[in-house]
Amino acid sequence: MLSYIWLVRNEAYSFKGKESHFSDVLLSSACTIPLMETKNPLIKLEGPQLIFSGGVRTKDHKSLSNVFILFQMLLGEIDDVIHYD
Repeated sequence: MLSYIWLVRNEAYSFKGKESHFSDVLLSSACTIPLMETKNPLIKLEGPQLIFSGGVRTKDHKSLSNVFILFQMLLGEIDDVIHYD
């Protein structure tokens, strides 16, 4: 699980669990940072599913569209790792 923590001008990412190729991708991807800047962001693995949860403004369709695009790009990076191994 990757969660974003705001602490008075400090930003920290925490990843719980064993280190893996997937965690390396999540922590090094340029796509992760904007996803983790949404409201109450969370990326977690539940069984075979990668789940993203985060909030955008109610009528901000552009931000919502960007979330889908960024998550799709992140999944592409993960697919590259799977096919590379």
